[in-house]
Amino acid sequence: AVTVRVSFYSPKGVIPKSTTFSIDGINVVKLNTSNYTPLAYKETFFTYDDNKTFEEFLSQIVKKEYRLDFIGVSIYPYSLMQEQSLNNPASLDESFMLHKIHALQKLLMNYGLSEIPLYVTEWNLSFASRNYLHDSIYKGAYIIKNVIDCLHQTDSLTYWGSLDLLYEYYDSNQMLNGAPGLLSKNRIPKPAFHAFSFLAHLKNQLLSLGAHYIITMDGRNNYCIVCHNFCPPNTDYYYQYGEKISCEKVDALFQTAPVGLTFRIDNVKTGRYLIKKKFVNQKSGNLLAEWIHSGKPDATSMDEQSYLSAISIPRQTSETADAENNVLDITTILESNEIQLLQVIYQLE
Repeated sequence: AVTVRVSFYSPKGVIPKSTTFSIDGINVVKLNTSNYTPLAYKETFFTYDDNKTFEEFLSQIVKKEYRLDFIGVSIYPYSLMQEQSLNNPASLDESFMLHKIHALQKLLMNYGLSEIPLYVTEWNLSFASRNYLHDSIYKGAYIIKNVIDCLHQTDSLTYWGSLDLLYEYYDSNQMLNGAPGLLSKNRIPKPAFHAFSFLAHLKNQLLSLGAHYIITMDGRNNYCIVCHNFCPPNTDYYYQYGEKISCEKVDALFQTAPVGLTFRIDNVKTGRYLIKKKFVNQKSGNLLAEWIHSGKPDATSMDEQSYLSAISIPRQTSETADAENNVLDITTILESNEIQLLQVIYQLE
């Protein structure tokens, strides 16, 4: 069942009674008074059925003339149509979430409801709580790519999955088991955590946005760049392994495809800048790879836990660059599924 909640405004704080009824199996709450305007909002829609339920709901909302505060949707890269044709629901669309948001917004526009905010209240790489891509560097690149892609497309983008501890089963004695949390059950940050940590350093003024990067500034001659080299898995993931991929076979899913990025920032203050780079790639900040190299110790191995916690952090380097004629050029190279944080700090003379 799909639940619709109601919010309302009362100058005296009086809460009117309400009734519950159904629109084609969808539960709806309506206030029993003409003195208040019911502002119903949809809590969460799963869009796995290629938006059919979503469109049916919009049709009924228009027919009944209900007003919505917002509509919340859950987006995971699955397609019922693809499952029926390929026997695997995992979508091959590298920009699935962006395209899904556009499709839902188009439906809202078609029904004359484009003024209703669309909130992504839940999203992740996979429904599965046992998928080793959750532990890989691919997940970090996946997060940053989707945040950049959808930055101006929706008012809310809420990631689902915080701690691996929330997904414990019979195999939970393993330190890593493909759970979707940002932290392992031993509280060791995974590449997904580092991705959000990098994004948290962004400044409050957006300067530039591109397919691989976002550049921000603080208005005090300091800049922050977050970039990625997202590389999707090959077809073996979709046609052979699916979400049951073993941890040892994760690396073989991705091709080696480094990319070079050059950033030219205009109208900067002439002078010297310190560039502090943090990055996560196959050899740095890669908890899954280090765990495998250590013999896959279980969650009770305290010595190995301390070692992995210490080694599975982003690597950091520093260099300086001079801005001439109010132009600053910065060049960096990223390996497949590498993510980087570049903090550009003006140096006082």
